[in-house]
Amino acid sequence: MIFPINKFKRAKHSFRHSRVGGVTPLWGFHRPCALRGGNPDWIPASAGMTKHRCWAMLGILLIPLFLGAENPPVKAGRIRPIYPITIYSIIDSPNAEVADYGSFAFSTRFFSKGGILPSLSFGVFQRLMLGATLEMENYIGNDSVDLQEPKLQIKFRAYDGSQSLPAIAIGYDGQGYHFDKATKKYAEQERGLYAVFTQEILLRGLETSAGLNISDFNTDQIRLFINSSLVVSGAVGLFLEYDNVQNLKYNRFNAGTTLFMSPSVQMGFHVRDIFHGDHYKNSSLERTSERIIDIRYMTNF
Repeated sequence: MIFPINKFKRAKHSFRHSRVGGVTPLWGFHRPCALRGGNPDWIPASAGMTKHRCWAMLGILLIPLFLGAENPPVKAGRIRPIYPITIYSIIDSPNAEVADYGSFAFSTRFFSKGGILPSLSFGVFQRLMLGATLEMENYIGNDSVDLQEPKLQIKFRAYDGSQSLPAIAIGYDGQGYHFDKATKKYAEQERGLYAVFTQEILLRGLETSAGLNISDFNTDQIRLFINSSLVVSGAVGLFLEYDNVQNLKYNRFNAGTTLFMSPSVQMGFHVRDIFHGDHYKNSSLERTSERIIDIRYMTNF
């Protein structure tokens, strides 16, 4: 487009008077000249100075790209969490993720009859996570609080995984659910010693884990579990879990959703044992579905 010179007189005046201390502005235009057949337009006052300014502006524009670039992977194909908060367990069952070194996680589960289950977890090494839980029944309400024995949790990430091989973790979880005072044991046994394999499949953000565990070393009975998690836009997580797989009538199917409230806080709403049977394997307690709320907070120390 060709502009007549009279339209630029005021612009020319403003450009010249925008010079501070005799220095031409960054864009470097202040005088008319002929361009394209003698029609006036604007060109740099100094070709050499403008070239330097162009390089300077290009450098300024490229700075955000370098500042916003992700850190390079430790090695090719490594699976990295894409969640706002590292999800190191789904509802009841674990996956192969661990808390980062130097991180601290606090979570509280609110379950039936006013019970709460707080837990603490620490990333003590790059691949090792330690934690402890303390179940308190009747904490909400007017009944006496029934405090159970604290339980230990430990998880070690043995392999980071690749595009073709799953990440692998081994661990121990001593926390059971629904303590039976008659037998002095949990109606839902603790997970005990376990190994879990996690891989992202089909969609970005869809992770599936499968594992096996043994909690009763007298009978050496091995149980299986499988879970899936899908995080949508880094804001909502959808969880499915098939746990305690050994005998069909004692298997448990759990489902829920999690809201990522902030980069450090997530809140989950889950339903456990949806297709429950009539009773537990080693307890006379009534077996029903259970709605729970799980709040997690993670930070560094």
